[in-house]
Amino acid sequence: LAVQAALFLAMMGSSVSGIALTAVLSSVHRKMLNVSVGAIVWAMALTVHYCIDASSLFGEPWSEDSFLELAGFGLIAVGQATYSGLWNRGVQSKVAEAAAESPVTDAENPAADAQSPLADTESPAVAPAAAVEAVRPVAGAESAAL
Repeated sequence: LAVQAALFLAMMGSSVSGIALTAVLSSVHRKMLNVSVGAIVWAMALTVHYCIDASSLFGEPWSEDSFLELAGFGLIAVGQATYSGLWNRGVQSKVAEAAAESPVTDAENPAADAQSPLADTESPAVAPAAAVEAVRPVAGAESAAL
C-alpha cells in the first residue's frame, strides 16, 4: 500500500509540474522534457551499475548498442537546443561578430542610394487614415443588412 501511495504521489507530482510547465512555456517544451527523462534514467542505470552496485537489478552495464543509444540522446539534445534557440543564438552571434569585423559603408553598398524609389514613400505596414475609414462599417449598416 505504501508503494502504491508513493507511485500515486509521484505521478500526481509529475502531472502537476507538467501542467505548470505548459502554462509557463509550451506543450512542446513539456514533451521535450518528457523525452529527456529517458536519458536521465539511462544515465542513472549506468551510474548504479558502475558506481554503486554492479549486481543490482536497477543497474545496466555498457553494451554494444550503448553507443547508438548515446547518439540518439545526443540527437535529441541537439534538436532541443535548436528548437529552443540555444543552437541558433550561437550561430547568430558568430554572424554578428563577422559583420562587426567587416562593416559595409554606405559608399560600398549600392542599395543605400539616397535616390532610392522607396526613400520618400510610407511604410507599407502603416495604412493611410483614409483607407482605414473606408473599411470601417457605417453605423446602422448591420441592422439594415438583416
